[in-house]
Amino acid sequence: MKYIVKCFTLLICFYSHFLAVKGQDTNVVFGSVQDKMPYSKPIDFFQLEKNCGFIIGDKKTKLPYKFFFFDSSLALISETEIKFSANAGYVQSMFVNNQLHFFCSKTNELGEQELLVQKVGKDGFISAPSILTKYKNNGGYKTAFKVSVSSDHKKVVVLVEQPFQKDKKEKITLIVFDGALKLQKITTKTLDVFVKHKRKNFPIIANDGSVYVLKKFYNKKSQFYIYFFNNETKEQAKINLRNRDVISLMYTISENGVLNVFGFFSSPLHVNYEGVFSLRYNKSVLPEFRNEVFLTEKMVHSFKSKKEIKSKGYGLDNFHLKSIIVDSLNNTFLIAEHFKINNEKNITEHYRKGLIVVRFNKKGNFVWGEPLLLEQHEKYVKKENSWSSSIPFIFNNKLNVIHNSVNYKAKKSDEILGNSIFNSSWVSFDKNGMTSKISTTKINDFSGERMSLLPKLISQQENELILLMQNENKNKFRLIKISLK
Repeated sequence: MKYIVKCFTLLICFYSHFLAVKGQDTNVVFGSVQDKMPYSKPIDFFQLEKNCGFIIGDKKTKLPYKFFFFDSSLALISETEIKFSANAGYVQSMFVNNQLHFFCSKTNELGEQELLVQKVGKDGFISAPSILTKYKNNGGYKTAFKVSVSSDHKKVVVLVEQPFQKDKKEKITLIVFDGALKLQKITTKTLDVFVKHKRKNFPIIANDGSVYVLKKFYNKKSQFYIYFFNNETKEQAKINLRNRDVISLMYTISENGVLNVFGFFSSPLHVNYEGVFSLRYNKSVLPEFRNEVFLTEKMVHSFKSKKEIKSKGYGLDNFHLKSIIVDSLNNTFLIAEHFKINNEKNITEHYRKGLIVVRFNKKGNFVWGEPLLLEQHEKYVKKENSWSSSIPFIFNNKLNVIHNSVNYKAKKSDEILGNSIFNSSWVSFDKNGMTSKISTTKINDFSGERMSLLPKLISQQENELILLMQNENKNKFRLIKISLK
């Protein structure tokens, strides 16, 4: 394995890396129009045999408030209000043993924190809640639950974050259930960090029952830890690179319990994105593989001028890790997004200059990294959903990105296609990182009130995408189904 390599790209390659418009054989089904609140956000979407379920929630409270049940043509069958008591909260929704489950948390009359579960039938019926587990709270400090399911949906791990106690080391409990939610094992671990009010712990369970926990801990700077649990084994370690600090990460896990961690590292002088890394853990907290690479000149110069690099350093500023996607060949795509809030006169602007896309091969080695400039300028409206950002997905083992052309600063507006509020663009990356444009004509070809895409992938089932459109007032929506061929 090579040590850190700084990659340089010839300027001529940048100019030859052009966009060509291609046709895409797509069939689009437009669902029925439904009412929603302007501050709603999509929570989850599920296939229930030929039908499907869609949950929307309150963007501010993060609580789901309505469950929509659609048929295969996205026509509404029924809708159900989801009500929470004042002392209850939503945890997660997921498939367990091929059935949809809602997980919620509630404080009972004894001051205990309960983890509740509700099953959703294939007809959309939501069962009454049952108690999965419960733990004591510590006065006003409550127990928190994090839930994760294996890729075969037959094992569930619940991470119990014990209540805050001043000057105490953090304590967690891990509970493993089978597909029928029967208790398999339980273990408690005191971590080597002091407990904080807000914690970022991410439990992960493999099909073989191996459990990892990734933790983000802030002490003057962001630090990341990994924990591994298997029967009596309880290991922990800090995630370190050779000579840089990890600033953000995401993961994938194989069926046999191999954990792959991908992310970005920062420069020693500035908190920014200077390079990428990949780590592989095989039922241990010590990596068996490591790959670290600086961002290429092309990626950096696409977002920063020479003057900015001289004053602020080589790394990319105002970026956050957006998503991680794996294709059927086990290539991994890591996607980071530029995002900056600008205050100009009486306007708060959300500015997204673009994306950086990094491809790793199945061994975890860096293959290529490319910029994708979007230049999205949007006036921020409090509580409401944004029109900007993007929708990445995989088709035919190629990364694709759909985004809206949002720019209130544009002196000349483009001609709007079809019945959309904004034009949508569709870009596809080939195996070498070359980009081409795909036609979006059929996405804009619908009747009724003008709408545009919310920049979020609602669902993908093989060659079928589910996306969401909303009207200009953001109080109506429709799902659309795009069949790719």
